[in-house]
Amino acid sequence: MKKLITIVLLTLLINANFTTNANALVGEIRIILKSIGKFLKGGADNTIKDGSKTLDDLFKGIGKDSNRSIDDVLKKAGLPKTDKFTNLNTLTKDESLILERVGSEKHLNNYLAVNSNKIKPIKDRRWLKELVEEGAEEGFEEIVEGGYQEAAEAGLSNLSAENDFYEYVKLNWIGRVYLRSDYYKQPKVEKKMLLICKTQYEVFYFSILMEEKIKTASLIDHESLLNVSYPTLPAQELAVLEDKDEFKVMSVLPEKGNYPKHYFTIFGNQSFNYDKRLSGTENPSIIISKAFKGPVRNQNNSCYKGTKKGLLRIKQ
Repeated sequence: MKKLITIVLLTLLINANFTTNANALVGEIRIILKSIGKFLKGGADNTIKDGSKTLDDLFKGIGKDSNRSIDDVLKKAGLPKTDKFTNLNTLTKDESLILERVGSEKHLNNYLAVNSNKIKPIKDRRWLKELVEEGAEEGFEEIVEGGYQEAAEAGLSNLSAENDFYEYVKLNWIGRVYLRSDYYKQPKVEKKMLLICKTQYEVFYFSILMEEKIKTASLIDHESLLNVSYPTLPAQELAVLEDKDEFKVMSVLPEKGNYPKHYFTIFGNQSFNYDKRLSGTENPSIIISKAFKGPVRNQNNSCYKGTKKGLLRIKQ
């Protein structure tokens, strides 16, 4: 394996056309060389131990465009395409890219977590429990089953007096975008859905539970498509801020009285917007207005229904 990497490295360095044709790809080649350096330094044994039989892991996230394959880089640098790299073209497909990075085992665990028969009771769903406790006149343990809805609505009203973010929260959303979408209602609209949404840099796994009167949307996994140092979000319950036929807007909960810092918009045509507002000072109406204008153009973000083995693809 190290011998193969050495040959690749030497080819990149001595090819006569490399100097004249690779100026536009300096960043990409630098990433390749850096990855190869780490590999030669001691990563080969670990890669073999982990069961990797190709060099895929070295070339994930090449350059700024994750849709560019290593063959594109070699071609523009004036280098020949080699058979050792042709299988990397599969990473341009969403399904391969997601499952390569997340891993089939973790994907399956996420699917099973959503589709199991166990639904967490209110007391174990932190966001709903906090709403109920905020609006309940008696202690949480004394509330009867039918009182959770009324207490949660009262809790939202109380919180809205302190932070207008809660005026946007839809406690009784029904998932209209899933009911109207040609894609999400195939083969039927499930009451338990695993949604997998990707941007150029990351993958989000969302759990959508619509079985109970108080429905639940949660982020259950966030993975980087670039490297391990890319910041990711922890698993957490989400607030639904808009529930339209064309789109649905969700967000993390606000921190310390401010507005949320992360918003997720799912469109009926499988498009996806991920908005970061790290200052936490922008009103959610900005994100909702943006959603009404449709998906961001020239953005290769998309969402899929998760299946046990991968992503749901509808035959055209």
